[in-house]
Amino acid sequence: MNVVLFDTSQARKSLRPFSYTRALAKIRIGIYTIEQKWQHYLQADCSFLTAPYLSGKFPCVEAQENLCINSTICPDEVLLEAIKRLEINQKLVKDAMLIATFCDRAVLQALQDNDFDPPALKRKEFEGSCTQITNNWDIFLLNEQELSKDFQWTCAGKASQAISDKHTITYNGADIFLEEGTSTKAAILNAELGPI
Repeated sequence: MNVVLFDTSQARKSLRPFSYTRALAKIRIGIYTIEQKWQHYLQADCSFLTAPYLSGKFPCVEAQENLCINSTICPDEVLLEAIKRLEINQKLVKDAMLIATFCDRAVLQALQDNDFDPPALKRKEFEGSCTQITNNWDIFLLNEQELSKDFQWTCAGKASQAISDKHTITYNGADIFLEEGTSTKAAILNAELGPI
């Protein structure tokens, strides 16, 4: 599946100065960037539809069928299921916001021309909630929520290395994950307000 993470001109304006040097999906919120989150959920590589001057560094790959996703939206399981049910040339929207579209090459080219409402797309309303980065401060306001969500799927099926040092104190050990080879000595690990 060809996945394209697109930036709208409005999002690029409201997320300055971050948007000056990167595609918006390269913004880190939680443990991972938005791009890395979508790669995990879709099990696919992503390309970018961003400002023309950044397209050399962040190119857009075109295919006959393209899944284009708003680069300011963070994924979750409910949203992923709604996106997977899209038919060709159908768009998923929440109010006036375009979340995603499953489209052909012609519609992708319209998106490249900053036309985010081409008439060829059939509308499908998303009833769930979305985590969207619309302003710079959202990166910080939503960071705890995204950190907890990322922690769950990052650690799923893995065992944390045990802490053997008697001088290390932990609080809420269920939310502490240590990779193999980690050395922890005479430390206090407090995960009462969020995972470590």
